[in-house]
Amino acid sequence: MKNTLSAHGIKLAILGAALATSAAAFAHEPGSGQRATDRSGHHACHFGHHGAHKAQHHGLHQHGKSRAGHGHARMHNIGMIVPGYGVVSRDFVQGMGLKDDQLKLVEEARNAAKALRESHREQFKAQRNKGLERFASGIDPEQALKQAEERRTQMQNQRRELDQKWVAVWNSLDSDQQTRVGSYLQQRAEKAQARAEKRAEKQQERRERQAAKGESA
Repeated sequence: MKNTLSAHGIKLAILGAALATSAAAFAHEPGSGQRATDRSGHHACHFGHHGAHKAQHHGLHQHGKSRAGHGHARMHNIGMIVPGYGVVSRDFVQGMGLKDDQLKLVEEARNAAKALRESHREQFKAQRNKGLERFASGIDPEQALKQAEERRTQMQNQRRELDQKWVAVWNSLDSDQQTRVGSYLQQRAEKAQARAEKRAEKQQERRERQAAKGESA
């Protein structure tokens, strides 16, 4: 069982490294608003309903600002992306001594990533704002599915175009630069794998302790 969990953790680590592409830069952690609500509600319970409401609003506002700031910092730290392998930090890229034509390709890809991120944000916002407008002309599930598929196809095409820009950046690197980037990404994957193995071991140890307690009980 322990070996199975460790192998599963290794696969998760490798998959996480492979999926750390431009999509990772756009994602927001789900459920963060709920955690902020829980913390603020717990803190305010000693001050009555009004205090709870105030603290909850303040907690959500501050948590949202924190998440947004973290997202901006993460985006700012992206030097380049190797599709299918992961993100290379800006500091590392700046130390590679890229030529002007290479830097131009990097900047074009970064700008395209920023534009795509903003476009997706606006699309999601527009969908949320539709609200009850969806029911104005009657319910048509087939049409709704068709529209959803069209949106997915559009996003996939946009993401594919962005990936090709990052591929162009990779192809512009000489063999020595590609080797350096490859070593950087491999080291990150190895660290992620080690962390996954450690987590899997701790989870297995926790299960074994719980099973032992159950047997003793």
